[in-house]
Amino acid sequence: MAIYNIHGDNIGREAYSLSGALLQQVYDIQGNPLFEDIPTTRVEVISNQATGTDSGYSFWLSNPGYRYPLYDIVDFLSDSNSYQSFCYNSDNDMFYKFDASTTVKMYNSSFQKVGNITLPQLAGHNNDACYYEGKVYLNGGDEYSGIYEWDIEKNIITELPVNGVLPPISALKRINTALCNVPNEPEYLYIAYVDFQNDELTHDPDDKLGIYKYNIASHDAILMAEYAWDCVFSQGMEICDGILYMSCNSPTTGSTGNYSGITLKAFRTDDWTALRSLYLSGVIEGEGMCVYPYSNSHELMMGIAHYGTLAKAVRFSTPYRLIQPID
Repeated sequence: MAIYNIHGDNIGREAYSLSGALLQQVYDIQGNPLFEDIPTTRVEVISNQATGTDSGYSFWLSNPGYRYPLYDIVDFLSDSNSYQSFCYNSDNDMFYKFDASTTVKMYNSSFQKVGNITLPQLAGHNNDACYYEGKVYLNGGDEYSGIYEWDIEKNIITELPVNGVLPPISALKRINTALCNVPNEPEYLYIAYVDFQNDELTHDPDDKLGIYKYNIASHDAILMAEYAWDCVFSQGMEICDGILYMSCNSPTTGSTGNYSGITLKAFRTDDWTALRSLYLSGVIEGEGMCVYPYSNSHELMMGIAHYGTLAKAVRFSTPYRLIQPID
């Protein structure tokens, strides 16, 4: 049996308690369950758990009306107003800042700049980055349909193909603009592909966002899920507590530089159900995403930028948690 909101819309499993928790089961007035099957896992909505220096920007979750402030980590503007992604090396506790050039800037655990590395060649747009066993993986974006692999110690850039991506139905092409590690599955990445029209502000009803699971060794990708694509660009993604988050430029008009804010999409990684998105209003865009490593609470770190006026890494408390049911 389906469940509907007051407007008559089928809301699937998105039924919430008064406290904002996503419910595992709901009942009609006769006590009959409204969901035909009980999931093996459930999603919990969590209010903000983080503290810090407020950047002045926040994500909002409309139901139950929670605010998730973005807290400052490091301001890059005095050093460079170009910013694309920020990647954490868990083996040496270092960060790498990418800006679509051959210069990679290094930061220590105190977020102080400690040096530069000059790449032997460009590695695409550097739109998003993730680290695995001495190598950083970067999106090709518009320039290349595959991904780039940077061997840090050898300082070598390798172009890796991505096999198995389905062709678009109506778009000019599909481009990858976000990626992240697959938790507990070494040598695998999730890669997001979005349909790209001649005008990136215009969408066809058939435009899709697809999430693929990619084998680094074989270069083969398997489609995990597809969703309607309605934003400008996807700018980064990461997984925390079983939920995949993706920051996107919110829909806008006029030009791609006419920013209206950031849409934070969220997807369960057990059944790939899309959860309610969060929104940030402001003349900014997101830049990459990864887990914030220095907190006991569950936080993501993300870039926010507007060329020439803003270039920061920030962190925020995650709104969802995928948990096992209590026996």
